[in-house]
Amino acid sequence: MVQGEKTQTPKQAGDDLESYRRLIEIQKQLVKMQKQHEKTKRECDDLREQAARELFESLRLKGTFRHRIRRKIFKVLKRLPRLTAPELRRLLNSKKALSC
Repeated sequence: MVQGEKTQTPKQAGDDLESYRRLIEIQKQLVKMQKQHEKTKRECDDLREQAARELFESLRLKGTFRHRIRRKIFKVLKRLPRLTAPELRRLLNSKKALSC
């Protein structure tokens, strides 16, 4: 035997293999976690796009702020009894006089 050369006992060789096996297991777990991360990232992007589409669709159906207010006023006015133009003018003028 050469001086300085170390011989490994079977137990030491087994420990080295065990470390290598653990390393391989950790690498497998990393690959699995990376795939899972990519999958969840895609799902998150899909949900974000779906939420944006639904929000856009609901805003498109509801219309702009001006149209919503107009629709609400129309619904309220529909419930009130119909006024003739002179009655409406008189009513509006009396409110202007009161507010000043």
